[in-house]
Amino acid sequence: MFDRWALELATLSPTSRRLRMLCVAKFCRYLARMRPTTFVPNPRTFPKQLPHRAPYLLSEHEVVRLLAGTRTINPSRKNPLRHATMRVALLLLYCCGLRRGELLKLRLADIDTDQQLLRIQQTKFYKSRLVPFSSSVGEELRKYLQQRHRQGMPMDPSMPLLWNGRSGRTGGALSPTAISANWFRICRCAGVLDHRGRAPRIHDLRHSFAVTALRRGYDAGQHPQATLPRLARYLGHASPAFTHYYLKFTEPLYQAASARFHRHCVGSLITPVNLKPSKGGVA
Repeated sequence: MFDRWALELATLSPTSRRLRMLCVAKFCRYLARMRPTTFVPNPRTFPKQLPHRAPYLLSEHEVVRLLAGTRTINPSRKNPLRHATMRVALLLLYCCGLRRGELLKLRLADIDTDQQLLRIQQTKFYKSRLVPFSSSVGEELRKYLQQRHRQGMPMDPSMPLLWNGRSGRTGGALSPTAISANWFRICRCAGVLDHRGRAPRIHDLRHSFAVTALRRGYDAGQHPQATLPRLARYLGHASPAFTHYYLKFTEPLYQAASARFHRHCVGSLITPVNLKPSKGGVA
């Protein structure tokens, strides 16, 4: 029975398969304490856990190319705004650091263009939060909603922001599979690929947002220990410890941190040397 169930996990990554199989193995081990004849799977036969793939941090120029690449997505009869929908999706992922699942669950009622806020409802760990966005993102959202209205697309507050043109088990929302397929196509068309010629993961937009936000904090002269808690709340993390996972130490961050350390310490650790000769003639 365990072997048949394990075969059903073939579509998952080796790491995901291993984690699920370990859950069952631990439960069987618990039962074996009371029933010695209980079957306990051997973890040595499980798939090996793969190392985490390093994030690909997208530059602003690459994001501009990706936004231009959304024009390659052809409209359909039921959804003439497929390209505009993906443009809004990429903007919110990069400019607001949303999780993909949070983006797909957004309804029109969750968008407040007047207050420039997104209402993220019951997300990871059943937490909700408000996510402010910039005026430029607000203008993009207003233009998209106006286009939807002119095209006669559903504008009921309960309708998903990323509408797929038809109802179904997702309630009309764009599915994770659809947004991932469009993402990989846009990356290839825009030529945004890593050193191995692979498209970045869509979650790398969230990594890029976090690193860019910290760098802008340095550029604005903000204390990083004050920036991190605010960034953690914005991303929906319980504490800054979870945010560190997204903060890859890039060259711009290294230079900004070094410059701040220099400004902070140059006055207290480095004192000017008095080179004026003394009365005895010894310099």
